[in-house]
Amino acid sequence: MGALQALLHFAENTQAKLEAFDGADVSPASLAADSASAAAVDSAHGGLNLRDRNLSGASLRSANLTQANLTNADLSDSACAGIELTGAHLEGAQLCRADLAGGKLKSVNAGEANFCEALLEDAVLTGAQLRFADFGNAILDGADLSGADLWGAKLRNAAADRAVFRNARLDESSLANADLAGADFSGATLRRADLSHARLQNANLRDALLDGANLAGANLSGASLPNLSLSNCSLANVRFAGAWLDRTRMQARQLQGSVGEEAAGDLQGALDSYIVLERNFESLGSSDDASWAYLRRRRVGRKLHAMQAAACWKQKQRRSALVEAMFWLGDLIAEWLCDYGESLFRVARAFLVILIVFAVLYWLTGSLRQREAMLVLHPFTPVNYLIFSLDSMTTVGTSEVALRPKGELGTLLSSLQTVIGTVLLGLFGFVLGARIRK
Repeated sequence: MGALQALLHFAENTQAKLEAFDGADVSPASLAADSASAAAVDSAHGGLNLRDRNLSGASLRSANLTQANLTNADLSDSACAGIELTGAHLEGAQLCRADLAGGKLKSVNAGEANFCEALLEDAVLTGAQLRFADFGNAILDGADLSGADLWGAKLRNAAADRAVFRNARLDESSLANADLAGADFSGATLRRADLSHARLQNANLRDALLDGANLAGANLSGASLPNLSLSNCSLANVRFAGAWLDRTRMQARQLQGSVGEEAAGDLQGALDSYIVLERNFESLGSSDDASWAYLRRRRVGRKLHAMQAAACWKQKQRRSALVEAMFWLGDLIAEWLCDYGESLFRVARAFLVILIVFAVLYWLTGSLRQREAMLVLHPFTPVNYLIFSLDSMTTVGTSEVALRPKGELGTLLSSLQTVIGTVLLGLFGFVLGARIRK
């Protein structure tokens, strides 16, 4: 008995045993030509009627079941590589662990079907109706789901590298922990979708709609997201290294303090992420958010220099370790002095600290003496040390100060303080000007 006759016999007899149906052509045209019995044909759609049938473990490689009625059928563990199911009805069907690699499932109606752990590599599901279908742990690498309706579908832990979801509807779907590297979501709708911890490296999300989507922990490294609105999305611990963000609407507060790379200890990746975010915030004209990204970048850079210095020291690369240590020290000083040019308060704080430190140094070293002409007009008090310190820092040089340097040490300390004061005053002006421009 040939594959066609065997499959027709199975369709006509509910007690028939499974056989190999590889290559069977039971499309509507073939059924009409073969004058198949009414019991084997679905009167509503013209395809083979296998509704509610148990085809678990069946072999249907390269079979043609165009417009077949497989509603609530059980095809678990079936071998269906290269199968033709265009226009078929698979509502509520069980396809767990089925091999559908390279299959053609164009425009199938498979609402609430179960594809858990199924192999759908390079399968074509364009225009398919897949609402609330379950693709948990399924393999969809290279599959084409363009224009498919996947509203509420479950794709948790699915592997869908290079899959095409162009113009697909994925609203309220679950793609948590899915591997979607290189996937194409251009024009897709993903409103309120769960993409938490999804791997979206190099994915194309141009013109996608992500209102209310959960992207917490997602990896968007190298992804294309220009002109998207992420303002209502959860973005905690998202990775952005190498991503294309251009006027991508979002706010720094959505990141909850850091990017995913920094939380994972990948400092170089974090540095790249903050560069991407800084440029994007600048393109949006959001100076405060750009300032936040800049500060995070500089602080991560300081940590990276410290880590690289330690690594070079362990490898006995003393020269490289010294260079990295000098960069780390420079960043540390810049952060303390002015928070990398972003904080007027820190500059003022540094000015006050230097003022007091030098006043104490003058007192401890005894490097100042009273002016003879001031002994009567201004009796000596400890406050005079602070006044002289302020006079030196601001380079005022007023004759009303009751103290003057004594010996070479006093002159040296006074000159050094003058230089430091000049630098801090200039730094204060620079930071103030930068803040005003912003």
